[in-house]
Amino acid sequence: MADEVEKMKVGAKDAVHIAMLLLLIFVGLFILTWIGMLGCRSLPGWCDVYYAVVGKPKILIVSGNEGLGNPELLQTTLADPKILGARAQKLSIQNTSLGNLQQYHLVIVEKAKKISTKQLQMFIDYVKGGGRLVWTGDAGTEGFTEEELLYEDERNETGKHEIISPWARKDGDNIVSFDELISVEFKGNYCEIKQCNESFPWIGSLEPEPERTHRLINGLQQGLQFYGNFSIVEETPKNVSTRALSIKTLTRVVDETGKDYGTEFPLIVTTSPSSAFGLKFGEKVAYYAVPPEQFVEEELEKKYFTIIENMYYGMLQ
Repeated sequence: MADEVEKMKVGAKDAVHIAMLLLLIFVGLFILTWIGMLGCRSLPGWCDVYYAVVGKPKILIVSGNEGLGNPELLQTTLADPKILGARAQKLSIQNTSLGNLQQYHLVIVEKAKKISTKQLQMFIDYVKGGGRLVWTGDAGTEGFTEEELLYEDERNETGKHEIISPWARKDGDNIVSFDELISVEFKGNYCEIKQCNESFPWIGSLEPEPERTHRLINGLQQGLQFYGNFSIVEETPKNVSTRALSIKTLTRVVDETGKDYGTEFPLIVTTSPSSAFGLKFGEKVAYYAVPPEQFVEEELEKKYFTIIENMYYGMLQ
């Protein structure tokens, strides 16, 4: 009898140890998924478990009155049951607060050229709190009359006294380095530099990263034709970033002053935010030089729905 009791005690201890181990594994997987280091699709059935805990993925489209993007088309495309069947809410940038953002797993910002410095800081705080952000085109490249742009020597003593980017601002003594969050610097919109004569001119071809394994371009073919306007940006060396997709233009992009920007530009750049923001997460921020719904505009003969599908699954799963 004593042996049987002892065996029962040992068995109970083993069960407790196994339960604790399973709990630690669950917590570890949950944290890795939450911070973006692990896509929930990496493990069969894990997406269902993860979103059963945090709730069904909620998407918010934040937009203004001007700039690149068609938020209505994006909302409609996401909701199409033949594509994703994902319901996204829309909110005006003027009515957006950090509390609004924190209710959503993914926030997409487009057609919002004018954004204040305090609002840029709001999006930084949203990402710091665990949110996922897709920033598109020329969003936030203009402030309001009271906005102060940041000079390079104000952020780095050895830098030049030159304005860094419209995404690098000052709010009193506070430096708001939004350009470092999205890892790119804005140079201008293609159709403002080249003076496009039509809404969707043939610009060039899409060039995925060589291995084509990045989650935002999964299944995308090489050399697809690209039509329409996009923002010309340069990657910043501050953060660990990945260029998932580029555009190669048919001709060199040269502005009216003779400045030559070249023929190949980032189209999708993802960021692992640096410790400058107190972040050591996975790729929770993605910059799209062209709003993703532009690939499915009605005027286009060929539509690339896979780019929107990959944005959804790549950022959320």
